[in-house]
Amino acid sequence: LAVLLIGASMWNVGGFRQYVDEQGNIDFDSPRLVALEDLVNAQPLVPGLVTSESCIDPRTLKVVTGVPVAFYNLGLAWPDKKAEIDALIEATNAGVLDVELMRAAGVSYLVTDTGCPTQWYPGGNYGAAQLSSIEYPTDQGIQRLELWRIL
Repeated sequence: LAVLLIGASMWNVGGFRQYVDEQGNIDFDSPRLVALEDLVNAQPLVPGLVTSESCIDPRTLKVVTGVPVAFYNLGLAWPDKKAEIDALIEATNAGVLDVELMRAAGVSYLVTDTGCPTQWYPGGNYGAAQLSSIEYPTDQGIQRLELWRIL
């Protein structure tokens, strides 16, 4: 029985290692992530969640900035507005900019990136005001992160 358990554990460790290798490493010193941290943490934020375009991983956004993000891990505690956050995550993953869903989910801030294929611009009639922006270099040229306050 002990040999069987050890064998099963070894298989599980191998699967985990393969998963980790496939995910790759996050370079927290990359120009984009350094700019993301600087953008969000440059000024005090009012209470509320932060969200972003779909090309910015919400887990990375949380780790880099340390602010509350409109995302949760299914294996951990769920947020108060789970249904609203689920609807927002679904819309974001589909590339849809929906400020009303952001408001319903308790989002106060949105981060956009000119390097994202969705090219969200929540200004104008969407009810968001740009607070700040910061540029960062890429292989394709200079890109810009923008922080928006959801009104």
